[in-house]
Amino acid sequence: MRIGIDARFYGITGIGRYVKNLITELEKLDQKNEYVIFLSKKNFNWYQPQNIRFQKVLADCSWYSFKEQLFMPFIIARQKIDLMHFPNFNIPIFWPGRFVVTIHDLIHQEYSTAKSTTRIKPVYLVKKIVYSLTIRWTSWKAKAILVPSSDTKKDVLEHLRVNQEKIFITYEGLDEKLFLKTNLNETEETAILRHYQIYKPYLLYVATMYPHKNHQRLIEAFKSLIESSSQKTLPSDIKLVLVGKADTFAKRLHRQVEEFGLSSRIIFPGLTAQDGYTPDEHLAIMYKHSIAYIFPSLKEGFGIPILEAQAYHVPVTCSDQSCLPEIAGNSALYFNPYSIKDMANKIHTIINDKQLRNDIVKKGLLNLKRFSWRKMAEETLQVYNEVVKLP
Repeated sequence: MRIGIDARFYGITGIGRYVKNLITELEKLDQKNEYVIFLSKKNFNWYQPQNIRFQKVLADCSWYSFKEQLFMPFIIARQKIDLMHFPNFNIPIFWPGRFVVTIHDLIHQEYSTAKSTTRIKPVYLVKKIVYSLTIRWTSWKAKAILVPSSDTKKDVLEHLRVNQEKIFITYEGLDEKLFLKTNLNETEETAILRHYQIYKPYLLYVATMYPHKNHQRLIEAFKSLIESSSQKTLPSDIKLVLVGKADTFAKRLHRQVEEFGLSSRIIFPGLTAQDGYTPDEHLAIMYKHSIAYIFPSLKEGFGIPILEAQAYHVPVTCSDQSCLPEIAGNSALYFNPYSIKDMANKIHTIINDKQLRNDIVKKGLLNLKRFSWRKMAEETLQVYNEVVKLP
């Protein structure tokens, strides 16, 4: 086969990490098929093929643009592709060839409301309609749909009503070599934390600050926790660190924290980071020194932060909704993400129960063994081979 992979997201956002790891593992696995990797101008030099069967091609078309729809089909067609893999639903609808698509989640389908957008209402409504039509057309036309969890598979079946036989679950993984690498000593790591005004002990949550990520209730639970009588059993200076892009949603939450008088206790590293993003090497240090990872999200496609925290021996307490119980299994302490009281109680427990913390950390290390990018790539390659046999 001659397989094309749309890698314009390569190294950018969570989808970019998925694409990068998929290509890296396929280069090691597949000595039979040929691959064409389509990249944007921004990330074209980031990828250097390590397998002679892999070649890269420039496809400088922005995501979700008219240029993507008009020119991508011609760029792909020139490479005489037998099978195309689009790692997101934004495929060029005029591409006539067979393809597989990865649908990471349907969060926009379930939680997209006028309150969660920074766009004016008419633009938002048009965007929502286009998104809905595109993802439905994509799921209908695709020969196979890859999803990262059984929870996402359930959502695809419920909302898009496709044949379940064309849906394949391919769990994601943790890029340990990339994420765990640090050449700094403790003094240097402490200096980086202080750059963001982070002082130990602290709780950590890493996520974009869209409403479904549930920062609002987490902030209220933390406020309740430090104001309650139970604070006597808490470190008097414990903090909450919320890592995420410095966008409109983050600034909105920060204003609320200021109104609560908690600016010195709830930290937003993204607001002081260059370009609003916290570098991976700094994020790794934040994981490493946190007392616990809190994951209150109402909806996720997979939940990589669970694996990242567990890799650093950090105990996890998280929402009992969506795919999170599927990914964490018995290696997390769960709470009802809609209950501020339950969230506060479980955070209090994870901080103070040393035996429970140690037990969760041990189970977390075992849980990590269930997931790997290598396994994901093997299962994806198997899907490629099955799809080519279809009429």
